[in-house]
Amino acid sequence: MNVSQELKNFSNLTPHKTLLRIVKNPIKFSKEKVNNIIPSISMGSDGPILTNLILLTDNFIIDVRVGSQNEIFDYISINTIINYRLSLSEHIIKTADGKDIVYQVAQIELLHDLAGFKTALSYVGNDRESWLNKVIETMPISLIL
Repeated sequence: MNVSQELKNFSNLTPHKTLLRIVKNPIKFSKEKVNNIIPSISMGSDGPILTNLILLTDNFIIDVRVGSQNEIFDYISINTIINYRLSLSEHIIKTADGKDIVYQVAQIELLHDLAGFKTALSYVGNDRESWLNKVIETMPISLIL
């Protein structure tokens, strides 16, 4: 996977240069090839915002925080997932002219077998199905078996 190219997909939410900067050390320290990147998108006061990037390697889930002045990231073994919790909904915003803007919402919690540790992913936008398919393809529910 070309990490830089993949990050361009999220540059409408956070500048590409910023994304490259915040993933540099997490990738370097893991010493593993990134196989996939899943954005975690939440609802901000002005619409969807990128809050985290989940970098997936053969062995790790690397959770990189977006929007902090500091570099904040952590690693957990992908083989520690013991529970997969999904919540699907819609978020409706009324515009000043009375129109509704409908956002599809997904929240996923991956619970790990380590003292209550969890990985949280979220999506707000208009293509929830593609996002969910990417998550399930990359971290299949069968991981909990």
